[in-house]
Amino acid sequence: MYPTSTTRETNRAAAWVRASELRSTKHSKGTRDVSSYEKIEQDPNFQELVRRRSSLGWTLALIMLIIYFGFILLVAYAPKFLGTPMGTGVTTIGIPIGLLVIVSAFLLTGIYVSKASSQYDPLIRKIVGANRS
Repeated sequence: MYPTSTTRETNRAAAWVRASELRSTKHSKGTRDVSSYEKIEQDPNFQELVRRRSSLGWTLALIMLIIYFGFILLVAYAPKFLGTPMGTGVTTIGIPIGLLVIVSAFLLTGIYVSKASSQYDPLIRKIVGANRS
């Protein structure tokens, strides 16, 4: 049976926390007890992290899909509108709208990075600190 998206997101977040934990600690044994991973997965802070990241990721993805497919629909159903000249030059309305689609991808990525740095990283440090063995 294939894992659900929630299971995949939980697994990705768990791997992220594990990687952060492994990078930030010195190991005398070289391995970690599996129960510490289960402890992290049960941590309410970890569950909050997974919920927040998933919510933001889906929201930003949905916004990008709306922008992108909105542009594609304009190209398909309103080509005369996109071909309308701006001023007396050769630039049409479609050029700045197309550039806005590209710029919006960078802006949405910046929003995610900003949120990750300001909200997720401190939460990860809190999770790792609370679950060190």
